Parts: sequence; structure tokens; C-alpha cells
Amino acid sequence: MLRRQLISCFLIVTLSCLSVHWTASQCAPRWDGQGSTPHIREIFIGKCWYYQTRIKVSTSCPKNCTDLWEKFASAFIYKSPCNVTQSDYNDYISAATDTENIPKDKALLWSGVYPFVYHYSQRGRRLTAMADTFMGYMTNEIGNWCGQEAPPGINYQQCPAWGSCGPRSGVDMVYWEAASKRFAEMASGVVHVMLNGSRVPSYRNTSMFRYVEVPNLREAQVTLLRVLVVHNTGTGQRETCDTGSLIELKNEMNGRGIKYECIDDPQYLTHLLCVDNPGSRECQFAADNILQITNGGSTLGANTQYNYFVLFGYMFIYYIKWPAL
Repeated sequence: MLRRQLISCFLIVTLSCLSVHWTASQCAPRWDGQGSTPHIREIFIGKCWYYQTRIKVSTSCPKNCTDLWEKFASAFIYKSPCNVTQSDYNDYISAATDTENIPKDKALLWSGVYPFVYHYSQRGRRLTAMADTFMGYMTNEIGNWCGQEAPPGINYQQCPAWGSCGPRSGVDMVYWEAASKRFAEMASGVVHVMLNGSRVPSYRNTSMFRYVEVPNLREAQVTLLRVLVVHNTGTGQRETCDTGSLIELKNEMNGRGIKYECIDDPQYLTHLLCVDNPGSRECQFAADNILQITNGGSTLGANTQYNYFVLFGYMFIYYIKWPAL
């Protein structure tokens, strides 16, 4: 009798556990994106030390990278990815930016031009975009991250894809909104923005530039918004400084008392685009110049022309490729 009772209790407990496990697994959210990056903690801490020792060597006391990871992770671990809010990242963003300043006249905002914008910014050598700052570098291209309520608190199997949690929500979207807000608040003097004139609208309602960064520019410290409109080679111009949504941006700045300047296809940006697309119609100015040197009665010899091409090659390697090594 006792043996039969023990067996019955064992079966009841076993079936109960299986039932709970089955129910939990069936009810768990099924996200449609990749899980958190493996070894994300180690990658995060490694990026932290690399930035401080190789990219911008700190002249003051370096930041505690392990402490920064704890602040960043505390925003999302053991939480449903769709329940994380901007305020959850406040401690991390405050710690990451407490000693950082964007040089005056160097802030670069953007929309629709990734990754080209970073080819131009050159890790802050020309201008400073979000990922050129310590705060932005730490999370840029780190992959996915999200939490779960069950141990270990981080979901390495699946995370919501961008936008899956709904508009302006989700563990990654609210982070970038909070970081973009802080970046815009730090901008001063002449603020640059690079926009894609080959898409319509260029100044779109769903872009963080429009609904996060523009509202958080501070009139007291921004003297001019300089808009750089670039157009994809081979696609033509769809919006320019004097058309479409860019007029809305101009009117917004005028209404807030911020001076406004807009430039279509600055030559220095067109040159960079033509490095990868030399045969496009927009890049024929380079071919025309070569023909003028060759056929225009120039006294340059073949060796001299060859040396110019070699020099350009070295300049390309140094200014374009070197920062990516």
C-alpha cells in the first residue's frame, strides 16, 4: 500500500512538472529576430577598453568598463523586451556621457545614409556622429540584445525584430531613442545633418532625426543647422533643398529661431560616393578631368600622370580604409 502511494505521488509530481514546463514553453513569446549576441558582455567590455586605449585615449581617470556593463545590462535583463523603456537606460547613458563633450560645430546628425555617413565622419576626424562618441561606439554594431524573465535573464535564442513591439517601443529602439536624445542635447554651434535626397520624403516622420533629435536641439546653443543632401549615384534627385519635406524642415528651424542652410550634393561628399561608383553619370566629372589632362595640351607626361594616380591611391587607403583596420 505504501509503495503504491509513493508511486502515485511520484507520477502526480512528474506530470505536474511536465505540465508546467509545457505550458510555460507554449506561452513564452516567440520573437522573430535573432537572439542576443553570444558573449555580449565580453564584447561590450572589450569595446569599452579599446575605445579608451586606442581610439580616444583618456587623459582623465578611465571609465570602469565592468560597471558600465552592469548599468547597461540592468536596463533589460530579466525583463520582457517589449516592456523596457527609455528611462531604464538613464543610468548607463549618464555614466557613458558624464565626461564627454561633442566639439562645437562638429555634431553630425543623419537619416537614411548609413553607413556612408561614417565613411565621411572618420571617427570624429571630420565631424562627430553618434557612433563616433563613446556612448554610441559601445553599442553600435554590437548586434542584438534582449532579456527574459527566466534565468539567465538574457535571451540568446530570439529577440524581437526592429519594430516588432510596436511603434517607438522595444528594447533596442527605446535605447537608440534615449541615446539620440542625449546626443542632440549635447550638440552646439553649427550642427550638421546628412539626409538622403534619393528617398521620399527625406525628412520623414518615422525617422529618429525628426521625432527625437530635432525636438531636442537646444536653441540657446545651436547657431545654425547645416543640411547636407546627398543623392545615390545612378538614381537621380528625388528631393532637393528647395522641394518636398526639406521645406518643412526649413520652416521648423525658422520657427524656432535657428538659422538654416542647405546644400545639395556637396562636392566633397560626391567625391566619396564616386570612389565606389566611378562609372556613374554623377561621377563623370572625374573622367572629364582625366581627358583634359590627356588631350588638352597639358605638359604633364605619362609618368607624372601615373604618379598622381598612385598618390590618390595612397590617400584613399589612408583616409578611407585605415580607420576600419
